[in-house]
Amino acid sequence: MAFTLLPAIGRDFIGRKSEVDRLVSLILKPTDLLYEEKKGIALLGKRNVGKTSVLKKIINLVEKEGIFCLYVSLDDLTDNSQQNFVKRVVILILNTYKSKLGFEFNVEDLFNTPMGMLDSLLKNLKRGLSEELIINLKLLLTFDREKKVDMNSVFIAMFSLFDMLAKETKTKLLLVIDEFCGLRNLKDGVDSNLLFEKFKSAVLKYENTLLLVADSNKPACEELLLRQGSIFEGFFHVEDISSFSKEHIQKTLEKNSGKKIPENALELILDFTGGIPFYVQFIGRMLGRHGFVSANSFDQKIVSEVIQDFLEQEANILFREQMNRLSNKEKLILVCMIEQDLNTPSSISKEINYSQTNVRRFLSIMEEKELVVNTKRGVFEIQDNVFKLWVKNLINKEVKN
Repeated sequence: MAFTLLPAIGRDFIGRKSEVDRLVSLILKPTDLLYEEKKGIALLGKRNVGKTSVLKKIINLVEKEGIFCLYVSLDDLTDNSQQNFVKRVVILILNTYKSKLGFEFNVEDLFNTPMGMLDSLLKNLKRGLSEELIINLKLLLTFDREKKVDMNSVFIAMFSLFDMLAKETKTKLLLVIDEFCGLRNLKDGVDSNLLFEKFKSAVLKYENTLLLVADSNKPACEELLLRQGSIFEGFFHVEDISSFSKEHIQKTLEKNSGKKIPENALELILDFTGGIPFYVQFIGRMLGRHGFVSANSFDQKIVSEVIQDFLEQEANILFREQMNRLSNKEKLILVCMIEQDLNTPSSISKEINYSQTNVRRFLSIMEEKELVVNTKRGVFEIQDNVFKLWVKNLINKEVKN
């Protein structure tokens, strides 16, 4: 079995059984959510902690129960305009319901179909659609033909479409949105707060659709979902996805490599990866790739060599662009935090001779970029330990040179 950097599915999916079972139970018996007075489920956790793998596993399980599932990821967008997002979602939902609606044509072609022909196609489907749904679909399939687009009406139509399709086809729909807070980064149209308000209003009316969202941006989640007075305060049943335990790391590595992992080597991998599944898989793949396949086990020396190789090579590919997007002041603060082991605005301010107010402002920006996390009042820590070690490795190389 090979190591994979893609979301784990099937037999590659290890751990998370209790989280998955609990969430699937809530989805199949939403009366428990109603008892909690919740309207959806939110899955929160660090980036690369395995949220997408959990989402895919949940989708796989609930589809077997006859529930239709629509998965939308804000991370996959190459064009983050609101118009492009709507078109993409409409294509996904219509393809999801293609067989139920009796579509015998390419859904994407509908966006270029002449209005008269489109009207005829929608009215003559095997499954008869209500006039309200036909009007809704025509708006969503033709809105970008207009010189001036009313995106407010378009979003209302899209948010309504999910449950309208589910009700008219007598099905249940699980609407899954990965990196949910990324909706606020969509450009050219409706104000993001208004967008979320419209979405919330639509979800409150859903009868056949359940919303499941996931996100890794802690400040955005606080602002939108968790903080008192936030738009979605009390709206979601919240589940936190934590990092892998040592036992899960061991099971992943030994299952995929067929080799034993000694305790000291396992501790080294845990310390380095912080239990983030993405990095565990990466290290596992490198252990095989670096010619250690013939060994009966991966000892501490081998693991140390692989970790150093990772910091010298693969980490450059993973993190170089992220580093280049930082301003000079952000880089200065980052290096100061790592080199001097500082984590408060006041201590960083003294070290770099820069005002505490400005240091705090830049730390807030870095938190938005998911680079640091505000762990408690006035304390900021670098969120990704592997990124931190990579920067530290760069600093050490510069000192040696």
